[in-house]
Amino acid sequence: QLELPVAMRFAATQPAPQGVLLVHCGGPGSDKSCVRYTWGDHLEGYDTITQRGMGSASPTLNCDNSRLPERCPEAGCRVSDFTDCPCALPDGMPQLGEIWADVDPRNASQVENLFQKRDEWGPRCAASAKFQLKGKNGKTYNFLSYVGTQFLAYDIDFFRRAVGADLMNVYGYSYGTYVGGVYASVFSEYSG
Repeated sequence: QLELPVAMRFAATQPAPQGVLLVHCGGPGSDKSCVRYTWGDHLEGYDTITQRGMGSASPTLNCDNSRLPERCPEAGCRVSDFTDCPCALPDGMPQLGEIWADVDPRNASQVENLFQKRDEWGPRCAASAKFQLKGKNGKTYNFLSYVGTQFLAYDIDFFRRAVGADLMNVYGYSYGTYVGGVYASVFSEYSG
């Protein structure tokens, strides 16, 4: 079973003169409380909905079992000193961002190490017990097979239909702008 919390704020005038607006605060790590910072005069007239699956969603993409070690070895701490989460970066893996990795691209051994560690990390995370969900039919589904921007676009359109809106507007920050673009591409006839 999935729990995907959302928050909705209704326009002062109903029906909302501007329609429905989904606010996506980017990610990772934003939660539904980020939407309160977007409520203001510039969004007057919209019924606003938060992105789904943030903060208290279950399962969560974040590691749940982090800890601070009492002390680190003289050579420094490793990731495994802070968590045994199967989705944490493996010890010795360079730090990663959305579009960067802490390697010198001219250094073949650093690049090879990055790809080796990535190949170790991905399958280990995907096999994590928290992502193995039982369906009503008794079959096991991997949650990670159903997350991503394309699935999010379908969820946004589900929200649109659930609230009875003809069009859905998307207001995004950071990754949220990409989400809005994907929604507009997949559901152009329903994009505001």
